[in-house]
Amino acid sequence: MKKIRILIFIFLLFVLSSCSSNVEDIASLIDMPNREENFLTGTWEVSKVEKQDNGSDSNKSYNVGDKLYISNDMVAIREDYTLNPKYSAKYVNLKDYLKSRDFSLFKDVKTNDLKVVVLNASERQLYSKDFIVFSENDIAFIQNSFVYYLSKNSEKVDKKIQDYYISKNKDFRSFEKNDNSKKTDITVLLGTREKVNIYGNPTDQYNYYTYAVRLEPNLRARKYKTSNLFFPNKQEFWKLELPVNNATGIHDRITAYPVRLEDEIANNPETKLKYTYMDYEKNIKLNYLQEDRVSFEYTNPNDEVSMMKYAILKLEQLSQSKPLSINEIEGTDNISNFEDTVMKQINKDFEKVGKKDINEIDPTNVGIVRNQGIWQFETSYQIMVDDNIKQKSFPIDMTIEGKKLNEKKRIINWDQIKNKNPQAIDYFESYNNQYIIIQDADEILVYGLKNGVITNTPVINIQTPTSTQIVMCEWAGGEYANKWENAFKQNELINEY
Repeated sequence: MKKIRILIFIFLLFVLSSCSSNVEDIASLIDMPNREENFLTGTWEVSKVEKQDNGSDSNKSYNVGDKLYISNDMVAIREDYTLNPKYSAKYVNLKDYLKSRDFSLFKDVKTNDLKVVVLNASERQLYSKDFIVFSENDIAFIQNSFVYYLSKNSEKVDKKIQDYYISKNKDFRSFEKNDNSKKTDITVLLGTREKVNIYGNPTDQYNYYTYAVRLEPNLRARKYKTSNLFFPNKQEFWKLELPVNNATGIHDRITAYPVRLEDEIANNPETKLKYTYMDYEKNIKLNYLQEDRVSFEYTNPNDEVSMMKYAILKLEQLSQSKPLSINEIEGTDNISNFEDTVMKQINKDFEKVGKKDINEIDPTNVGIVRNQGIWQFETSYQIMVDDNIKQKSFPIDMTIEGKKLNEKKRIINWDQIKNKNPQAIDYFESYNNQYIIIQDADEILVYGLKNGVITNTPVINIQTPTSTQIVMCEWAGGEYANKWENAFKQNELINEY
């Protein structure tokens, strides 16, 4: 039965390839694979390794003969694995797919012109891998500028293999059972926006940093610091820079790119431009970064009366990006509801105000900000009242394509945080409820959590001598903690840490 299902799938690809050259139209016909029917299930073996043009031998992760295991509940190759994969599929032109990710074309020229299915397996920010499907028995994936070609050995995964990876992942599984009696090895990445105090400068300027904190059971916690924002994005780590325009003194551009392209970004202006969003009429202050999205507030330096507005961008193909509209964020037609929400807030704040008194209701004026331990959507308005301009920012209730911003249920509330530290301005809980980060005006403190109670003393602290806002918080547990720490240490570290 499974053999027939795979053959039908391959036949469908052939028919679609023959009937249409419009990949975007075809993509809508490919269903996402469900947990009962994963067409790549089985044991695969690396048959060939191909180094790309910008590859370095030190980045080679696997060798010919290494085994890849795929099932509904597992994707694993050597020490790189997930036991909670979520699958999605898309139909693409391989050449376009490779170029969009700045990968070199495959050395087999004929292969580049194929239209293929790409199956993605992911687990939050911890794991992501794209499998390029050439046939029912041949696939490939790209990692660290190497292409790994694989052939199918078996239609199933041996139970001993599954048991082996389950035993390696036992710390994570104990968290799933809400047993936090045993501390998990954790690395947390904290992205911060820190105000720069420049005497006589009328425009606020900011530096952006990333702190890595390693919380290893029975060992002293350790911390590192580097410039710019360093974060996981799908299959690799990325960096985000938000420099000051020396001519105008404002932050008018965002550059975000895979770490593997760092040298090329530094030496090739064309490549850098591809990964840069630029708008000379925006003075940008970043508020939120997570995987493939960034949110910021901004003002127009050319306006006589400055108005704060918000925007959300996708990081993919940043040079072509533009602020997402309310429809693009939520994935549904919701502009009319958004306009009604803004008008209700205005009418609540001011009587007898109509749309004629409003400069505009901009459907892209939506952002994500931090408020008392949660992320929330925010927008703003500007209106004329008695010949005076009035403006206000306020929160709104919405989702990202149906998903809430704060899906994890918190075990510590804001009142408990203020009881612990009356000067607290923000806090974050770890994914497994074993640690909590509390930020006040002078420092960021990491405490342990035991049975829902914050420990008396912090395990580590980070001094913040200037006004600081946390704009990113990413956690990794188990073996990923070590991988994240090692990857972070490849950055140019700031000596004080």
